[in-house]
Amino acid sequence: MKVVNGLKIGGLQQKIFNLVLVFVLLILAVYAVMTGWLRNSLSRLVQESNAKQQESIVEVSEQTMESILSISMAQSTALQGY
Repeated sequence: MKVVNGLKIGGLQQKIFNLVLVFVLLILAVYAVMTGWLRNSLSRLVQESNAKQQESIVEVSEQTMESILSISMAQSTALQGY
């Protein structure tokens, strides 16, 4: 046994301390792995959402421009007919 600051450390106390230390390190390792995995999943989800939003914006813009052009051409033709 070791005596540190008046406390006797060794034997069962040392084994319990080592067990707690290993447990804490294991929890930190699992936390780090889960954080990395979740960050990658979130990043992939954001990229996919961004691509879908871009496609939707392009589609709506094209439809709007075609609609405006069609209305404008109809009005122009009607005015020229008068």
